[in-house]
Order: sequence, then C-alpha cells, then structure tokens
Amino acid sequence: MFNNNKRRKITKKGQATVFVIIGILIMIVIGIGIYFLQNLSEKKVNIEEEYSQSIEQELVPVYDVVTSCLYSVSKKGLKILGLKGGNIETPEHLLYNINPSYKNNALQLYTESDLIIPYYVYSEDNPTCIECSTIIEIPSLDGNEYYSIKNQLQRYINTEVETCVKNTLTNINYEINYETPISEVFINENDVSIGLEYLIKLKTENSEAQINKFFVKQDLPLRKIHDLATDIIYNHELLDSFSERNTINMLEILSLNEEKSPIPPMNGPTYTKFDSPKYWMNTDVKNIIKSYLSETTSYVQIDKSKSSYAMFTPKIYKNNIYNSLNSDILTSQQELLSETKIRHVFFPTWDMYLNINPSTGELIMPKFSYTNLLFTSLGFVDYNFKYSMTYPILVTLEQDDYLDGDGYLYQFAYEVNIRNNQPYNTKINVIQTDSQNQEQVPELDKTEPVKIILKNGYTNQNYEDNITLTYTCTDLEIPLKPNENGIIEDKLPPCIQGYFSVINFDVGFKKQTEDIIGGRTNNFILNIYPEKEMEIALRTREITTFESVKSDKVDREWILTDNQPGIKATKYPEKEENIMMFFLKIEDDKPVKAKSLIINQNENKNKINLTPGIYELILTSNIDVQNNPVIIPKRTVNIEDEEIKLNGTTYNKTIMTGFLELKNNTMLEIKPQELHKNKRINVIYPTIDYNKFRDGIITDLVAYNILMTSPETQPNLFKPIFE
Repeated sequence: MFNNNKRRKITKKGQATVFVIIGILIMIVIGIGIYFLQNLSEKKVNIEEEYSQSIEQELVPVYDVVTSCLYSVSKKGLKILGLKGGNIETPEHLLYNINPSYKNNALQLYTESDLIIPYYVYSEDNPTCIECSTIIEIPSLDGNEYYSIKNQLQRYINTEVETCVKNTLTNINYEINYETPISEVFINENDVSIGLEYLIKLKTENSEAQINKFFVKQDLPLRKIHDLATDIIYNHELLDSFSERNTINMLEILSLNEEKSPIPPMNGPTYTKFDSPKYWMNTDVKNIIKSYLSETTSYVQIDKSKSSYAMFTPKIYKNNIYNSLNSDILTSQQELLSETKIRHVFFPTWDMYLNINPSTGELIMPKFSYTNLLFTSLGFVDYNFKYSMTYPILVTLEQDDYLDGDGYLYQFAYEVNIRNNQPYNTKINVIQTDSQNQEQVPELDKTEPVKIILKNGYTNQNYEDNITLTYTCTDLEIPLKPNENGIIEDKLPPCIQGYFSVINFDVGFKKQTEDIIGGRTNNFILNIYPEKEMEIALRTREITTFESVKSDKVDREWILTDNQPGIKATKYPEKEENIMMFFLKIEDDKPVKAKSLIINQNENKNKINLTPGIYELILTSNIDVQNNPVIIPKRTVNIEDEEIKLNGTTYNKTIMTGFLELKNNTMLEIKPQELHKNKRINVIYPTIDYNKFRDGIITDLVAYNILMTSPETQPNLFKPIFE
C-alpha cells in the first residue's frame, strides 16, 4: 500500500515535469516557426528586389512584352503540371496499359491521349505477386531531381518564353539581340514567384540600351496543394487502404445471393444439389465490376472538403454503402481542404486486372463433386471464390478562385490492389458514420449534373417536339427526356467517349460524342433534324452491251458494262416499269433504319420523308411480261470460239430490268443544308433495253443466268446527285 501510494505521487510529479518540458518545447517550436516565417518573408522581398531594376523609357515596351510572356507562359505551365500530376514532360520510365501483366506506374486518361498521369502509389510487382512491394512515387516539389516540379517548370518557361517574346517583338524599330533566358521558380506557401534573367539589347545608330531581369507572381498555393495531395495518398489510401476495403465491400454486396449473383460469391456456402452448378464468364464479370466501380467511386468523399455532402436514403443497406464511402483524413491544409472539390474517378474504359479462383480460362465455376446414388447423383457445390484485382483511381483537386479566377485542377492517380479477397497491405476496417439529418442522395447510376439544350438544326431554335435520347457509356444506356422547352437537366455517370443518340425514327441526329468529367464540361448543345419531304427524280440508263465473266463453267454469268457502244441517253422509266427503292440509314456502319419508295408509273417527282445522314441505297426495277412474253429461241451460239447450246426459254412473268446498290464507299450522304433548301435527289440507274431484248437482238447470252442473277454495275457511275 505504502509503495503504491508513493508510486502514484511520483507519477503525478513526473506528469508535472512532463507538462513543463512540453511547454518549453512548444515555446521553442513557436520561436523557430516565427524565425522561419520572418526569414521566408524577407526572402520573398529579397527575390523581388533581386529581379527589380530601373528601366529606361525606350525599354518599357520590351519589358511589358517579356513580363506578359513570362506571366502567360508560367500560368500555362502550372496548368499543365496540374493536369499531368506534377509533370510537364512525361518521364520515360512511366508505363501504362501494359498487358497482360498490368505492371503500370501511370494512367493514360483515354486512348491516344497525351495526358499521362503518374501513380503516386502502386505495386512494384505484377498482379500475380503474393508478397507485393509498394512504391510511393510523388514528384518532388522543388528538389534537385531532373523531374522535380520546379525544374520542369523552369525548363518549360525557358523554352516557351523565348518563343513568345521573339514572336511578339516583331515591329520594333530597333536592332534586337537576345541571349538565352534563364528562369528561377520559387514555390511559396501562397503563390509561385518566377524570376527571369534574359538579356535583351536594343541598338540604334545613336544609342544602345539593355534589360535583363523580369519578375512575375502567380496566385497559386502550389506547395499547399502538393501537401494536400500527399496527405490524401498517405492517410486515405496508403495507411487506410480505403479503396481496397470499399471494393471488397462492393463485391460482397453484389454477390449476396450466391446462385443468382451477377458475379461469383466471395463467401458462399456449400450446397447440396441435384442439378448442375452455376457458372460465369470472366469478361461478363469484369464488365459488371467496372460498371459498379464507375458508379460507386464517384461517391467517395473526403470529409470537410468543398465537394463533400451528406448522403442518406431510407434503404439501410444503401446508407451503409454511403457511409463507408466517406473518408476523414489528417492534413495540415484544413483551410485549403475546405476550398477544394475532391473527386475520385474510375472509367470503365480503363484496363483492369481481374483473376478469380477457381476458374479455367474464361469460364468461372465453383468447386463441385458428385456422389452416385441409386436413382440419381448428388452434387456438392462450393460457392467460395477468391478475387485478385488491380485497377487505377484518378483523384482530382479543383479550386475555383486561383490563377486570376481561372481556377486550378491538380490530378493524380493511384493503384488499387486486392489479393485473394484482401487488401495486400493492410486489414479491412469498415468505418461507420452518423447518418442523421442527412439529405437525399441521387441514385447511383446518376452522378454528374448535365444540361443539354436541343436545337432544331435547320432554324437554331430550341427543339420542343417529343423526342427520346440515350446516353451510352460502354454497355450502360441511359434514356433522357427533354422538358417542354427542349432542355434536359439530369445527372449522368462520369464517362470518357460516351455518346448521345436519338432513337426516334422521324428525326435525324449525327451521333455526338461527349465526355462527362467532374462537372466541368457538362453543358452540351445537340442539333436535331426533323424529317423533311424530299423529291426523288428517277432516270434510267439503258445498257445493251454485256461482257462475259471468264469461267470454267459453260453456264456463264455476265456483267452489264458501259465501256462499249450501246449506251443510250438517260430518260424517265417506262410506264410499265415497277420500281422499288430502299433508303437504309447507316449508324455505326450498320443499316438500322429503312425508308421505302415504290413507283409504279412514269413520274418525274416522287416524294419521301428523309433526315440528314448517310444512306445505303438499293433500287430494283422489273417489268411484268405475262401478256407479252419474251422468247429466247433454241439454238447454238458461238462465244469466244466456244459453241454453247441455248435451250429455248420463254419468260412470261417478271423480268428484272434494272438494279442499283450503293454501299461502302459509294453511300449516299444527305446533308442538312440540302434538306433545308428543299433540293431533290436525281437517281440514275441501269436498265436492260427491254424492247431490243424482246426482238431477239441480244442472242449470245446465257439468258437465264442474266435474268436470275442481279447484274453488277459500276456504282460510281450511277451515284445519286442533288439537283
């Protein structure tokens, strides 16, 4: 008892001593901080003084030009740095879209893009690794490395400012001599200062002057932004495995109902069954997971950021999902955090490594075994699958007020890694947050606000008629309906290379690709073209000469040709001729919609409703000869020194007299302005000289082959033209 009390007293005294020491340390830290802040302030003043100089009157225009170039070039360089995750140049060691190992350390924003964004955290090893090594590769802010942010910006300024100045100083009546510009970048807490040594000499007959120092400042707290990005990597992903945990949660929820699950269950039971087990295809599972990742990743929030908001739904299981998507990070940049919109993005077009066990190639099936009974067999099916995944996440930091109100975007990527249903670097730790007094959240399949204005392509007025559109992103199709003013205000999932299309038959619309990215470019104007009545003027071109196709067969096929005598001038179709014309509208190189036009008599103008677009045109014509049959007498003819016997043939039904097919490179394009001006299409098509055929002038043909096989033509000679 005595000893315990004594120990307790010693402890209290020790605590007091500790508090005194802590107080002294705090005073020391505060003193050091004040000292460095004073030095930093003095250093900034010294930097400006170092690059200041008196300017002679004739040099003022030159100084203004160089300063203006320095300001615009440095501003552009800072923007490029932000878009490319701290890079202006793309380091040679960055790898992306590596198959099949997926050993990447960077992300290509979309195919053929030059936006190569580095991973700040990634696995050094291939996805098949068991004991994986983590690499942290955050660009140095102002170190001496070749690819440090400071050095890249300085190299960019040196090159671009020289080009800008020389392209601008072209109309000055002086002899100008330049030396090589050398810039120096100072990345401060609240701004970026740029000094430039650039000797420029002006010389006239009577005088000479020179200037060599310039200075500008950009209102961008790049150091704080870099610190915030670093804190997100360390506290949100590296230490907490936030994305890995949420991906595993998503997979578990998707596979709750084992046998009816769209993906293989992670922790399913063993069933006793009398029928065959369920199986999945790897490609289908990957597409489903990509789609869900695209939706749920956009809901990830950094608590207390400008873009964070409360999410609530009456469905308890969705609340649990929303709550788990909220991340609270420790950062020294709380003020900047409150000014920054932070978004997490995964696009389904990005590559993903996915391996599910057990599986055999493309087929994913559970482990099963059978026991033969007297009248049947009993199966034991184990629905327990192991997932290994690797995929990228893009993080964007958006501020609205910096760089003269232009705003600033800084983005970087990191790699999510799961091995056998576990984060490969930490334990699963589900975070629950308070959901009281929270607002309703939109459905998961709608994530970014968009505004779409539909315009009548002919008049440029709002299109107010009934219409239905879809927005397609990979395999996801979302219907959209405009209001009575022809405006769509809705929310769509983030997507790159998504496209709008119209499903109404009576309107035309050129497929328009639009990216939905973080709410920055989500206002679109779509031009709609209602059907208009088009006049079709038909002409025929009679061809009486045939060219045989060389063949080993006696029964030959023949090609109509116009490179020999026998072509008549174009004319209107015969009254007896029955013509059918199809306009097949092409979308994505596939004929999906058709308009038909039937003409039974000789008419100069025939009308059909069409919309702008690319069409495949098919035309056939025939004459009914039931009352006036065509007779080919029985005889022997000589063709190319070969005797061929023709059986006597009588045609008393229908003879095809013309055929035209425009496709591939000869498709018909109807432009909006041609419909708007009410022009007409003049179609010239080939036809057999029926009267001469009846008179037996064409006697050296294997007639039934000609009449049973559609004659080929040279499509470019008969392409419809607008009059």
